[in-house]
Amino acid sequence: MKDAVSLPKTFRDWWREFAPDQEGGDEEGGEARQRPRDLAVFARLRRAATPEQALLEPAVFRLLERLDISAEETERSPRRALAAGTAAAVLAHVRRDLPDLRFATQLGRTRDGKTTKEASERLLSPRRFAQMMSAEPGPAQLASWRRAVAITRGVGDVGDIGSALMSWGERTRVNWTFRYYGSAAPVSPQAVSTSNAMNNESDQ
Repeated sequence: MKDAVSLPKTFRDWWREFAPDQEGGDEEGGEARQRPRDLAVFARLRRAATPEQALLEPAVFRLLERLDISAEETERSPRRALAAGTAAAVLAHVRRDLPDLRFATQLGRTRDGKTTKEASERLLSPRRFAQMMSAEPGPAQLASWRRAVAITRGVGDVGDIGSALMSWGERTRVNWTFRYYGSAAPVSPQAVSTSNAMNNESDQ
């Protein structure tokens, strides 16, 4: 099983195999990669409506291998395989990697990257962010995260997105909520739930 440190690199390396060429060319030591069939992989993944559909793509099985997700594990519990399918289907919509800015932080800022306390100025509204955080794994989560990537115009931290979806749970939701609101102080899960509930009410 990949540890938390290697997850972002694993997703970033996989994504680079199929993404449009990035500014600055390939990574040091990398080989020329952009081939016509690479573009078709992400085109197919963008059409996947569920994590299960994403798993039908052979390139996603290469990702499963890199994540050390075996058939034996999946027989016991398909959770990680489905999470990888969701991540692949979301990352297929990312056109440019932004590794120096956490995705939740990006969503909580203005379009030009400035910090703000105004809900109306945030790239993703608090209501949409709350929906993203509370979406159950499956089609609802996939749709919510794709919407967030679309709002950023396909720009985001590939490693952060992939590793968050793989480790999705209470701790990850709390951390992402902090980053979205631009806070570094400790917070309890109860405080996050209260904050999200208040945002839902204010947006209604």
